[in-house]
Amino acid sequence: QATFALRPLVELGTVRCDVGDLRGPNGAAIPASSVDVYIVEPTVAQVDFARSQHPGQGEMVRWVAKWLRPGNITDTTIARNTQVYLDVHVPTDAKPGHYLGTIAIRPEKGKASSFTVRLEVLPLVLSRPMAWGIFGYGETVLRPWWLKEMRRTGMTQMVISRTNRNPIVQPDGTVDLSQYDESIEAYRDAGFEEPPILSMEALFSSTIGVEEVPAEKREFMGQVIRRIYEHSLKAKWPPYYVYFVDEPGPGTVRLERLKYMCGLAREFAPGMQTAGTVAGNPETWYRDYLGNLLDLNICCLWAYVNPVHSADGNRRWQRLAARERMKLYGYGFWAQDHQMDTYWENRHITFRAEKAGLEGMMTWVQEFAFDEEEPFSPYRFVLRAKNGPLCMFYPDGSVWRSLSLIGIREGIDDSRYVRTLRKLIADARSAGRYREAASGRRCLQRVLDEIPWGGRVSPGWTAIDADAARWELAQAAVECQRALEE
Repeated sequence: QATFALRPLVELGTVRCDVGDLRGPNGAAIPASSVDVYIVEPTVAQVDFARSQHPGQGEMVRWVAKWLRPGNITDTTIARNTQVYLDVHVPTDAKPGHYLGTIAIRPEKGKASSFTVRLEVLPLVLSRPMAWGIFGYGETVLRPWWLKEMRRTGMTQMVISRTNRNPIVQPDGTVDLSQYDESIEAYRDAGFEEPPILSMEALFSSTIGVEEVPAEKREFMGQVIRRIYEHSLKAKWPPYYVYFVDEPGPGTVRLERLKYMCGLAREFAPGMQTAGTVAGNPETWYRDYLGNLLDLNICCLWAYVNPVHSADGNRRWQRLAARERMKLYGYGFWAQDHQMDTYWENRHITFRAEKAGLEGMMTWVQEFAFDEEEPFSPYRFVLRAKNGPLCMFYPDGSVWRSLSLIGIREGIDDSRYVRTLRKLIADARSAGRYREAASGRRCLQRVLDEIPWGGRVSPGWTAIDADAARWELAQAAVECQRALEE
């Protein structure tokens, strides 16, 4: 990536920013078509969503750089910055080495100018990241353009929840699962690599935990769950999880519902995998939560993933996950304490999740995608949770991406660098290259040790530190790779 700003001191009118091919070693080239050019559109965003929900706190907003509008043409104004953003997609067959490219600035008025950018391609093939996904609520989750965007960003998994969030159950116990069939087909066609998590949050849950369920009704509910499982086999669904209850916590009705519904699944459909987003201190609620009822636990805490708050807390969550024989994911918002979504905060989440040894990360957005019919307004998403969606689709076929979405992708790539080095360390050790394996292991441990624990973005660990950490990981990975090729 690269970004620069135009700040005219004289009238330039409309300016076009042209990107040429990037020329590399021995005639290699990365074509200009591999470079996405955007004009950054500032927007008005809420500073602190959480506090503004309380009377008397006020509603604070400010201008932020958020939207990346595809295109290389922009109108300019004297003494006002216009930011241009370049995003390079390196082809998988690109030769390693240094590449140079020219950016030409061609104004409507005045002289043209240019400058050179430099790109280094490393001799690495990156591993898959940890499982990365999103809670996708609403009809929009099935729109192919949005699914494509999430995969383009690097996401591998999704919690799929249609508008009604439930299968349609008839009085005789038959179940209409057509929405889930459609969702799974779209999910599979989009190329997601991890099992989908199918939300059935309110299935028979209105009275569970409030009053005792009669045996006849319990049998009926169990048979419905069995029919759902049998349908999944007949329809040849891929491996999947079912998500029955949202954010159960210690001593709550939701926790009782989770136990009940997952218990029914274990009894009537033993092959069905379950997932949940349990909240709170693990030592508090796990005392009465035993029985291996969850296959996947997406640890939940408002603001950031719970298992990364401290080394001690992480050890407790990991011990509990091992005892319950379930996968341990993290869960978090795009932004700290409901505040603005930013590029940096999303990268911060991933490094901490890798430090914690989590198997995946699932995150949540409230308003995640729009098909736009009106011209863009910088005030469109003021006073909305997390200041609007991650991307927008316009009738002309263009997709506007947010800097937050780019930050998510960079966080996912950080995970890939961590996991690439881990794999190469193991490969080097297996090949008898113990010195290089030990060097790579020391580098990885040093990088992870420098990442601070905590629920908030740490002012002592910046985006510059994250870039330096990735570079260290990359250099250590290259060293191991070269040792394997000798």
